[in-house]
Amino acid sequence: GRLILACALLLCFAAAPLCAAPPRRATIIVDTDAGSDDLMAIAFLLARTDAPIEAITVTNGLAHVGPGANNILRLLELAGRRSIPVYMGREKPLRGDAEFPQEWRILSDELPGVQLPATTRKPEARSAADFLVARLRDTRHPVRILALGPLTNLGEALRRDYSLARNIREIVIMGGAVHVPGNLNDGGYLKTDN
Repeated sequence: GRLILACALLLCFAAAPLCAAPPRRATIIVDTDAGSDDLMAIAFLLARTDAPIEAITVTNGLAHVGPGANNILRLLELAGRRSIPVYMGREKPLRGDAEFPQEWRILSDELPGVQLPATTRKPEARSAADFLVARLRDTRHPVRILALGPLTNLGEALRRDYSLARNIREIVIMGGAVHVPGNLNDGGYLKTDN
């Protein structure tokens, strides 16, 4: 699994010159919980010239917010994309307390076996929700949001000003579970109540 992630990251960057550049579209804000699957998706986008990432916001989910943000910064270092800002969200969901199994969270925090360079960069001082509110108020520049984890950052921003939703040109959500107890039906293997 971890070797596959490392190989996929390298392939994404190696394939960058193969990507054609169609007409420029709205920039992308990636909202992620920094799981290894999200890192692969972000690496794929970073390798493309037709998917301009404006910012990355990190929410609590598969990885804890601090370690997840650090892993995103390390991925940006590998990609040579230090100009993309990273914003950290809240440590807890807006409501509820269901979390991924702790073992999964530790693996997402530490990424054992994945070689990413160290970085001296830190996440931005402004919170993810503060950034999203300010950014969505800028109606002159359209934005697309790719939500790869819980929607806590976006939920917090829209809770402050719901009218900002109309300033999002497109939102793509890698959804989990709706109207069910959780999204980890593993047949009883992990004994989780998420």
